[in-house]
Amino acid sequence: MKRQVPKFWFLLIFTLIALLPTGDATADEVRLPNNFGRLDVGAPPARAAWRRLDVAPEVRLFVLPGTAADRDAERIAAEVRQSLRRVQGRLGIEATPVLEVYLVERVFWQGGAAYENGRILITYSDRNYTTIPLRAYLDHEITHALSQTFVPEGGETNALLSEGLATWTTGGHYGPDPIHEIATALARSRAYVPLARLVTDFRAAQHETAYIEAASFVGWLIERWGMETFKRLYGNAAVPHIVLGRTYADLEREWLRWLSGRPVSPFTVRWFGLRIRAFETMRQYQETFDSFARQLPDSPVKWNADLTNQYRDNPDAPVNVALETLLKALQEDIRCGRLIAADRRLEELQASILANDIVGPEAKIREAVAASLAQTASTLEGGRLADTLPTNPLLLFWQERVGRPVYQEVADIVATPGAEHVMAVVWWFDVEGGEALPLRVVFERNGSGWYVKSVRQGTGGKDQCTGWPTGFTINPAFAWLTSAS
Repeated sequence: MKRQVPKFWFLLIFTLIALLPTGDATADEVRLPNNFGRLDVGAPPARAAWRRLDVAPEVRLFVLPGTAADRDAERIAAEVRQSLRRVQGRLGIEATPVLEVYLVERVFWQGGAAYENGRILITYSDRNYTTIPLRAYLDHEITHALSQTFVPEGGETNALLSEGLATWTTGGHYGPDPIHEIATALARSRAYVPLARLVTDFRAAQHETAYIEAASFVGWLIERWGMETFKRLYGNAAVPHIVLGRTYADLEREWLRWLSGRPVSPFTVRWFGLRIRAFETMRQYQETFDSFARQLPDSPVKWNADLTNQYRDNPDAPVNVALETLLKALQEDIRCGRLIAADRRLEELQASILANDIVGPEAKIREAVAASLAQTASTLEGGRLADTLPTNPLLLFWQERVGRPVYQEVADIVATPGAEHVMAVVWWFDVEGGEALPLRVVFERNGSGWYVKSVRQGTGGKDQCTGWPTGFTINPAFAWLTSAS
């Protein structure tokens, strides 16, 4: 996913034509933006340099040139402003510390982290296989940054309250969730984690379970005692009895009694179980195929140039692209409530992780398409066009007049087992600040291989869904999320 773009659209079309078995892609199938690729030839900027945007008087946005975040910086800036207003309203505060939001291409852990002095790090990538919305990342991490002001000098908080508040403020862990319904189901199961463990060793508990329990507990505290009282508890987390006259054990008993009368649908139980399995499988993928993603990074202000460059690229080997796009499809299935499809994809992913290799019909299709795209990218990246297509005058013109490597990123692969056609969504970036071009590359099965059939501009054609999956018992306390800006 190294980011440079051809100077002339002829390159893109004819390179893809070179892979066609039937040659049916034509020039009018791709319409480029007016300014795409029209830049002076010269050395690209230093890859490690951050580009700063002042989003608001109290917010600074940092992106890396030639990345998806750089491409979408203005839209992201608007999202940051909306998130800040939303979180301020939920927490009942006006003044805020200066916030610095850093966006990287690399997927790490679940893709979000907060540090001291209002610094936030978020993954923003076209192939973010967590599929966590930017809004959820921002609301969660901005809550962490703003809630630091609740801790007085000499006071302290704990992960139960801090992660619970951030998840409650967001309305869910990775987006809108029926928090109390899930917590009720957990309280009735062997998966429940006692609050005493979450107070003393929050990070050791199962991740999704810990966050939902904490969010429900914090939501109940705020509903029972109000936000201002909760803020005092937040900054004196080690001595809750001083603020509320109760220990955590007392509070847990009251909270569980409050949950006990709430309804839980069987769908929610199954849905949340699949979510846990999906994220645990994602972590196993990282440990097996991308160990760098399991390293929680230090604050970005402490990175050197080499480390910064590592966070601007995701692994692009066919096995990574195949499994990451399969993880993306799995998460979309769960979010949309397609639980049978999610079960099948989970089995393929787990089999591949266990074998340390691609296993399963859909995963193999994705790997074949990713390998074909990698071969194209490798040819262009290495500048070997004269060897592969020596008589093509347009490619020779590119080589003689431009002579710069060309890179692409595979954002997604849309595939199902037994399909005769597969679509890949590919982005071409201009690292020097020009427009980025999205392409839909359709592959067709031909014998034992997959070959490019057609190329069109755009990213459409992907099934998306929003809101809660059908089957949830919606908690009215969080209905504001469906209409909030």
